[in-house]
Amino acid sequence: MRQTTKKQNILSAFLEWYFYEAPKNIGAIWQNYLIFYWEFFSIPTLLKTLLAPWKGYADAYGRGFDVERFLQTLGNNLISRFLGGLVRIFTILVGLCFEITVLVLGPVALVVWYLWPLIFISANLLSFYLLF
Repeated sequence: MRQTTKKQNILSAFLEWYFYEAPKNIGAIWQNYLIFYWEFFSIPTLLKTLLAPWKGYADAYGRGFDVERFLQTLGNNLISRFLGGLVRIFTILVGLCFEITVLVLGPVALVVWYLWPLIFISANLLSFYLLF
């Protein structure tokens, strides 16, 4: 099977890669990081189960009605739900911090990618200027 390739000189191939293909890949990588952290911290699931008992620990109220047992079970279940909510809120906040960081660093990486040749040339010119 023979592949036909478009004849390009090396400069035009590099410019096409640098300004078209690589930024597209950087955008895809950025999107993958956003999806990864959203799924890693399970933010939608944590929001749905925000007030669920911690690790599913919930006492049964049992048969009959005993005020002391009822209040003790209610207190235990409320504490379990409070701890579950607290841990979930903390996890959601950490996950959102990661999401915001990646959301900000994605465009920064793209800008640095486009400016890198200018930074490289400027640094070399400055080094020659300082050297001589």
